[in-house]
Amino acid sequence: MARTAASSSCRRAAPPSLCALGRTGWLLGLALLAAATAGAEPSALLVGAAAVEIAPPAEVSLAGYGARGPGNRAQGVLEPVSARALVLADPDGTRVGLVVVDALIVTPDLRRAVTGGAAELGLDALVVAATHTHSGPGAYKDDRVAELAILGWYRPESREALIDAALSALQRAAEQLRPAGLAAGQAEARDLARNRRHEGGPQDPLVPVLRVDGADGAPIATLFALAAHPTVLSPANLRLSPDYPGAARRRVEARRGGVALFLAGPLGDQKPHFPGEPRWPEDVTRQVETARLLGEALGDRVLRAARAAQPDPAARVTAIHHNLELPPVDVRASCVGYVGAPLLHVVARRFLPESTPLVALRLGELRLLASPFELGVEVAAAIRAGSFRPGPLLIAAHANDWLGYLLMPEDWDRGGYEPCLAYHGRNLAPSFIDAAAELLAELP
Repeated sequence: MARTAASSSCRRAAPPSLCALGRTGWLLGLALLAAATAGAEPSALLVGAAAVEIAPPAEVSLAGYGARGPGNRAQGVLEPVSARALVLADPDGTRVGLVVVDALIVTPDLRRAVTGGAAELGLDALVVAATHTHSGPGAYKDDRVAELAILGWYRPESREALIDAALSALQRAAEQLRPAGLAAGQAEARDLARNRRHEGGPQDPLVPVLRVDGADGAPIATLFALAAHPTVLSPANLRLSPDYPGAARRRVEARRGGVALFLAGPLGDQKPHFPGEPRWPEDVTRQVETARLLGEALGDRVLRAARAAQPDPAARVTAIHHNLELPPVDVRASCVGYVGAPLLHVVARRFLPESTPLVALRLGELRLLASPFELGVEVAAAIRAGSFRPGPLLIAAHANDWLGYLLMPEDWDRGGYEPCLAYHGRNLAPSFIDAAAELLAELP
């Protein structure tokens, strides 16, 4: 793992793409901060949040289910999809941003476009994440394999809609910076997910929560995560929707206020479950109702944890950025057969990067690890076990990249769908766990 060195003109731990700011960019970023801090105490932590609706083209393909086919077309909107951003500025000058889009995955080119477009905000670190809804807009990757597999036929206006919404949300959040306080808490939602790889298998019951309130006590934002695929809505649904995260956000915003942001937790082997629903309902109308009920149940847990969280009077915001070197592609041959394995190797080597960004944030007492992998819960448990600092640890999947699944070696040996999309073989998880532990340990 190679650590990215900050240049003399860039703040520490900043991603290279954010370090490559010109003088104009830095001046604009400083001007935005100065405008936001006018009349504020000089030592105040500043936070802004915003939500912007994504406006994909009509009849855009929905992403997430190969069964829909690449030529599928959305038949309206079940619930608007959005980009939601949080920008935080520490009194020492450190500024970080987080933007979450209602989309299946964050591709490297999507991350680069958002990061480049946000450069003038002067952020030391930026996390670009996806909620992983399987009913969000697709058609945003100009690549035949991605189009055929999960994203649908490419339409440049769909890609631009995602980028525009993400950048607009970040810009609005930066413009609304104001003195704020942070309070970290944690809920439990063991009954809202099940292990989809083996019945009765391990789960991640934790729901980390960050409450952000203005100096006047008015709510600014609530950040939370759950380890369960947003797949209550099946391939039969052809309307745009954030799935159950949308209902959870609505619940939190209706009863607390501010902007609610959902992050995908370590959901690689986790499916959603609503108590009393014995199996996945086949009727789409029932699925819509189940997504609402599950989301509201999650929202209620988040609200209780947010109310119970104790404000941190010395809340700080810090960021660490590493460049994670990846091992060679090693596709599981048994998944694709003797003839298909070499072809998949070639495809994976062509489209997967040799390294990926790994970002950790400290937001008061909550630490956030942004993972480019779709983590299995055993991997997340090992990361938590090696992290000895107090306070909740939010492990976010689908952040800054998508590199397939990441499972522990013994789970990889079980076979199944997920190991077939674990492109770097069976032994990457232990080294990733070590890299994550090192990164988190460096957070001040």
